[in-house]
Amino acid sequence: EEPAGTVDEDTLALLDDTTRMRRAEIGPLPDDALVWQPAPGAHAIATVLLHMADAEQFWLHEVAGRTPRTPEERRAVLADETDQFGGVWPDPPPATQEALYAILDRTRARSRELIGALDDPEAAFPLGEREVTLRWVLKHVVTHEAYHYGQVALLAHLWHAR
Repeated sequence: EEPAGTVDEDTLALLDDTTRMRRAEIGPLPDDALVWQPAPGAHAIATVLLHMADAEQFWLHEVAGRTPRTPEERRAVLADETDQFGGVWPDPPPATQEALYAILDRTRARSRELIGALDDPEAAFPLGEREVTLRWVLKHVVTHEAYHYGQVALLAHLWHAR
Protein backbone atom coordinates (compact mmCIF):
# COMPACT_ATOMS: atom_id res chain seq x y z
CA GLU A 1 0.00 0.00 0.00
CA GLU A 2 1.34 3.42 -0.95
CA PRO A 3 1.81 6.08 1.74
CA ALA A 4 -0.99 8.56 2.35
CA GLY A 5 -0.70 11.77 0.38
CA THR A 6 0.45 10.24 -2.92
CA VAL A 7 -1.47 9.41 -6.04
CA ASP A 8 -1.45 5.73 -6.87
CA GLU A 9 1.26 5.80 -9.57
CA ASP A 10 1.25 2.01 -9.82
CA THR A 11 -2.41 2.06 -10.81
CA LEU A 12 -1.77 4.75 -13.43
CA ALA A 13 1.13 2.67 -14.75
CA LEU A 14 -1.12 -0.40 -14.87
CA LEU A 15 -3.65 1.56 -16.89
CA ASP A 16 -0.96 2.57 -19.38
CA ASP A 17 0.41 -0.99 -19.52
CA THR A 18 -3.05 -2.40 -20.24
CA THR A 19 -3.50 0.09 -23.07
CA ARG A 20 -0.11 -0.70 -24.60
CA MET A 21 -0.43 -4.49 -24.32
CA ARG A 22 -3.98 -4.70 -25.68
CA ARG A 23 -3.23 -2.42 -28.61
CA ALA A 24 -0.24 -4.58 -29.51
CA GLU A 25 -2.43 -7.69 -29.25
CA ILE A 26 -5.14 -6.18 -31.47
CA GLY A 27 -2.66 -4.96 -34.07
CA PRO A 28 -3.54 -2.82 -37.07
CA LEU A 29 -7.11 -2.97 -38.33
CA PRO A 30 -8.65 -1.72 -41.57
CA ASP A 31 -11.35 0.93 -41.35
CA ASP A 32 -14.13 -1.51 -42.22
CA ALA A 33 -13.20 -3.72 -39.24
CA LEU A 34 -13.80 -0.76 -36.91
CA VAL A 35 -17.44 -0.35 -37.95
CA TRP A 36 -18.26 -4.05 -38.47
CA GLN A 37 -20.93 -5.45 -36.17
CA PRO A 38 -21.45 -9.19 -35.70
CA ALA A 39 -25.22 -8.52 -35.58
CA PRO A 40 -27.41 -5.44 -36.09
CA GLY A 41 -27.24 -3.18 -33.03
CA ALA A 42 -24.26 -5.08 -31.61
CA HIS A 43 -21.00 -3.58 -30.47
CA ALA A 44 -18.46 -2.40 -33.01
CA ILE A 45 -14.81 -1.75 -32.30
CA ALA A 46 -15.23 1.99 -32.96
CA THR A 47 -18.11 2.38 -30.50
CA VAL A 48 -16.36 0.35 -27.81
CA LEU A 49 -13.20 2.45 -28.14
CA LEU A 50 -15.24 5.66 -27.98
CA HIS A 51 -17.09 4.33 -24.93
CA MET A 52 -13.75 3.65 -23.25
CA ALA A 53 -12.73 7.28 -23.79
CA ASP A 54 -16.16 8.44 -22.59
CA ALA A 55 -15.90 6.40 -19.38
CA GLU A 56 -12.36 7.58 -18.64
CA GLN A 57 -13.42 11.17 -19.23
CA PHE A 58 -16.42 10.76 -16.95
CA TRP A 59 -14.60 9.09 -14.08
CA LEU A 60 -11.19 10.78 -14.18
CA HIS A 61 -12.09 14.19 -15.63
CA GLU A 62 -15.58 14.87 -14.32
CA VAL A 63 -15.78 12.89 -11.06
CA ALA A 64 -12.19 12.95 -9.78
CA GLY A 65 -10.90 15.98 -11.71
CA ARG A 66 -14.12 17.94 -11.16
CA THR A 67 -13.86 19.25 -14.72
CA PRO A 68 -17.09 19.08 -16.74
CA ARG A 69 -16.72 18.12 -20.38
CA THR A 70 -17.73 20.45 -23.16
CA PRO A 71 -20.57 19.49 -25.50
CA GLU A 72 -17.94 18.95 -28.21
CA GLU A 73 -15.99 16.54 -26.00
CA ARG A 74 -19.17 14.60 -25.23
CA ARG A 75 -20.15 14.50 -28.92
CA ALA A 76 -16.72 13.20 -29.96
CA VAL A 77 -17.16 10.08 -27.80
CA LEU A 78 -20.90 9.60 -28.44
CA ALA A 79 -21.59 10.14 -24.73
CA ASP A 80 -25.25 11.06 -25.16
CA GLU A 81 -25.97 8.42 -27.82
CA THR A 82 -24.67 5.49 -25.77
CA ASP A 83 -26.68 3.82 -23.01
CA GLN A 84 -24.51 0.91 -21.95
CA PHE A 85 -26.87 -0.19 -19.18
CA GLY A 86 -29.86 -0.10 -21.52
CA GLY A 87 -27.92 -1.96 -24.21
CA VAL A 88 -28.14 0.99 -26.62
CA TRP A 89 -25.03 1.37 -28.75
CA PRO A 90 -25.07 3.91 -31.59
CA ASP A 91 -24.12 3.02 -35.12
CA PRO A 92 -20.35 3.19 -35.34
CA PRO A 93 -19.01 6.33 -36.98
CA PRO A 94 -16.55 5.96 -39.84
CA ALA A 95 -13.09 6.41 -38.36
CA THR A 96 -9.55 5.19 -38.62
CA GLN A 97 -7.83 3.23 -35.89
CA GLU A 98 -5.32 6.07 -35.59
CA ALA A 99 -8.10 8.64 -35.09
CA LEU A 100 -9.79 6.52 -32.42
CA TYR A 101 -6.52 5.89 -30.61
CA ALA A 102 -5.77 9.63 -30.80
CA ILE A 103 -9.03 10.35 -28.92
CA LEU A 104 -8.05 7.80 -26.28
CA ASP A 105 -4.51 9.19 -26.08
CA ARG A 106 -5.74 12.79 -25.65
CA THR A 107 -8.13 11.54 -22.99
CA ARG A 108 -5.29 9.76 -21.16
CA ALA A 109 -3.01 12.81 -21.32
CA ARG A 110 -5.78 14.95 -19.84
CA SER A 111 -6.46 12.28 -17.20
CA ARG A 112 -2.81 12.30 -16.13
CA GLU A 113 -2.84 16.10 -15.96
CA LEU A 114 -5.98 16.24 -13.81
CA ILE A 115 -5.06 13.30 -11.59
CA GLY A 116 -1.49 14.55 -11.25
CA ALA A 117 -2.87 17.65 -9.55
CA LEU A 118 -4.44 15.49 -6.83
CA ASP A 119 -2.34 14.37 -3.90
CA ASP A 120 -4.59 12.13 -1.82
CA PRO A 121 -5.74 8.75 -3.16
CA GLU A 122 -8.29 8.59 -0.34
CA ALA A 123 -9.90 11.92 -1.28
CA ALA A 124 -13.62 11.35 -1.65
CA PHE A 125 -15.73 12.63 -4.54
CA PRO A 126 -19.52 12.85 -4.54
CA LEU A 127 -21.30 10.54 -6.94
CA GLY A 128 -25.05 10.73 -6.59
CA GLU A 129 -25.92 9.64 -3.08
CA ARG A 130 -22.54 8.09 -2.37
CA GLU A 131 -18.88 8.98 -2.46
CA VAL A 132 -15.98 7.32 -4.21
CA THR A 133 -12.27 7.74 -3.58
CA LEU A 134 -9.62 8.54 -6.15
CA ARG A 135 -8.14 5.09 -5.51
CA TRP A 136 -11.53 3.49 -6.29
CA VAL A 137 -12.00 5.61 -9.43
CA LEU A 138 -8.55 4.70 -10.76
CA LYS A 139 -9.06 1.00 -10.15
CA HIS A 140 -12.53 1.14 -11.69
CA VAL A 141 -11.11 2.73 -14.85
CA VAL A 142 -8.37 0.07 -15.05
CA THR A 143 -10.84 -2.81 -14.85
CA HIS A 144 -13.25 -1.06 -17.23
CA GLU A 145 -10.52 -0.59 -19.81
CA ALA A 146 -9.29 -4.18 -19.50
CA TYR A 147 -12.85 -5.47 -19.92
CA HIS A 148 -13.53 -3.43 -23.04
CA TYR A 149 -10.15 -4.06 -24.65
CA GLY A 150 -11.08 -7.74 -24.30
CA GLN A 151 -14.25 -7.00 -26.26
CA VAL A 152 -12.24 -5.16 -28.90
CA ALA A 153 -9.82 -8.10 -29.20
CA LEU A 154 -12.74 -10.52 -29.57
CA LEU A 155 -14.46 -8.33 -32.18
CA ALA A 156 -11.19 -8.07 -34.12
CA HIS A 157 -10.84 -11.86 -34.01
CA LEU A 158 -14.43 -12.34 -35.18
CA TRP A 159 -13.93 -9.83 -37.97
CA HIS A 160 -10.83 -11.66 -39.22
CA ALA A 161 -12.65 -15.04 -38.98
CA ARG A 162 -15.86 -13.99 -40.76
